[in-house]
Amino acid sequence: MAPTFRPYQSVGRGLNQLNLPEGAEAQEAQRTMTVLSRSMDQMSSFFFKRAEEQAKIEGERFGIEYMSLNKLKEANKNNKDIFDIPAFGNTVFGRNARASALTVLENETLIEATKTLNDLVFNAETNNTNPTILRNQIDASIQGYVDALQPSAPVLAKKVSARLQINGASAFDSYRSAHAKATTASLQATTLKGLFTKFDQSKADMSTIFSEGRIDQTAIDLLRDNYRKELDNPAYGLKRQDKKDFGKLFDENIKSFIKEKAEVESKNIKSKFNR
Repeated sequence: MAPTFRPYQSVGRGLNQLNLPEGAEAQEAQRTMTVLSRSMDQMSSFFFKRAEEQAKIEGERFGIEYMSLNKLKEANKNNKDIFDIPAFGNTVFGRNARASALTVLENETLIEATKTLNDLVFNAETNNTNPTILRNQIDASIQGYVDALQPSAPVLAKKVSARLQINGASAFDSYRSAHAKATTASLQATTLKGLFTKFDQSKADMSTIFSEGRIDQTAIDLLRDNYRKELDNPAYGLKRQDKKDFGKLFDENIKSFIKEKAEVESKNIKSKFNR
């Protein structure tokens, strides 16, 4: 009776169990069968590897063509696990199909989420949105994408969550810094208007002192000191050079005022002598 081969036996092992002649012919036959069995095993291994490589390729192709973020969202609406189909089983084909499908989901999620975050920041910049509101919008958007992945791909959901949290934090910090600078600049512009108003007031103060006959060096120094102290107010956001420039402007204003009054007095005196 011919020997029975089991599926897990190698071809060579099966051939070695055949009944062979004894003696020299048996030895030669044995060698021949050994060579033949090795060749058969090598061929079998080669074809198995080829079949496995083909299964990997086909699995990767299936995962790429089958998966999309929109399909995942649709599966979530129907309360289904998108990977719960035979094609994603524990085979060479299935494992590679799942891996490529997860890669598709990761890439599409990151691309769409990044666009969403950029749109949120752009709208915030356009509408001068409070940073806290933007922070809440970013967190809600990230959570939405993570929740979409969680039912079918919990591990990927954690990975994407970490990536989006980093991107979201970076976008928020940039906006918060820009918003703070813009707010500070706006406040400084408003307060600087007040500074110019006080500068104009200094002219009126000099006119008052002059009309009261109190225009002397002490009065002028007091006005100058009060004005320069005002420049130190942090609300104006003035740098050292800015303060120097404003101080010079005040001094020029004093000189102009004194020169103007001196010319008026000179004209009055000449007018008296000409009478």
